[in-house]
Amino acid sequence: GGDALLGAMRRWPRHLPLHKRGALILRNLAVRVPEAVPGLLEQGAEPVLRAGMERSAELHDLAKAALRDMRCDVSLSQPWQGMPGESHTLEMGEDAPDTFGAYMDTDEAREAMRFAGFDTSQM
Repeated sequence: GGDALLGAMRRWPRHLPLHKRGALILRNLAVRVPEAVPGLLEQGAEPVLRAGMERSAELHDLAKAALRDMRCDVSLSQPWQGMPGESHTLEMGEDAPDTFGAYMDTDEAREAMRFAGFDTSQM
């Protein structure tokens, strides 16, 4: 089965749906039938998947996951894509309601704290 799939992927290198499904099939095979991986690699699965990674952003993650599960060398780090000095923070601000404090004043929270072994007599 792997040779037919890889042959089709080689024959139609720009057929994105075929390559997306092919990457998923190869990944599933690698995970469910690990003894099939050496044969898939001998049949040329790695170059087919690597070519797909470069051809399409849509296919990139699927092909990378298949390569990873076939124990091929892939970089799993995500490079910084922002600008130097750029930072993003989320702040609640002074006007934000204290939802945690409100929850802790409920009977449900006191019961959970008692169950966990905390002394709730001061709450």
